Amino acid sequence: MSLKLPFQKSSVTMPQEKKRQVLVVAFVVITIATLAVLYFGFWRSPAAPTLPAITDEESGSTGLRLDAGNIQDIERVIDQISFDVSFLRSSLFKSLKDYGDWPLQIGQKGRSNPFLSY
Repeated sequence: MSLKLPFQKSSVTMPQEKKRQVLVVAFVVITIATLAVLYFGFWRSPAAPTLPAITDEESGSTGLRLDAGNIQDIERVIDQISFDVSFLRSSLFKSLKDYGDWPLQIGQKGRSNPFLSY
């Protein structure tokens, strides 16, 4: 035997009230999912790419400076950059076929008066 307080709702809910509860829960879930997609997809900024720091041996400071003493350090960083173009000599690359003329020649489009009947 259970004690029922006067301000407690009955254990049997009306069909409309149950439907309303389901709709409220669905609305909350959809709202949270939408906010998560917006935040992670649009609002959160991606991390900015970082440049390699050049360390000055005498002072120990780091940074990219464009003065006469730093030109050798910048050239050293540029020399470390490499781009492998060996794929240009591969037989698979050479076997590719050209299927068109370049640059594309675009002909005249449409009619001079589009409102005339055919």
